[in-house]
Amino acid sequence: MATVTELQQQLADLKEARRSGVKRVIFNERDVTYKSDADMAKAQKDLENEIAAMSGRRRRKRASLSVFRSGQRPW
Repeated sequence: MATVTELQQQLADLKEARRSGVKRVIFNERDVTYKSDADMAKAQKDLENEIAAMSGRRRRKRASLSVFRSGQRPW
């Protein structure tokens, strides 16, 4: 099992790969090729959750609500 420090390094490597558009990441001796950015985003969230769990913190889920109005008054 990886340590928090190792997971944080994997997360940093994954974020850097996403920023540069690279789909292939090497973690220690593991070579991972992702099919899409969505796969990379999921892996990033999984790593963040695992780091939070190992650190004794829970990750808060965020939700947002958008309200749109047509501009017409109902009265």
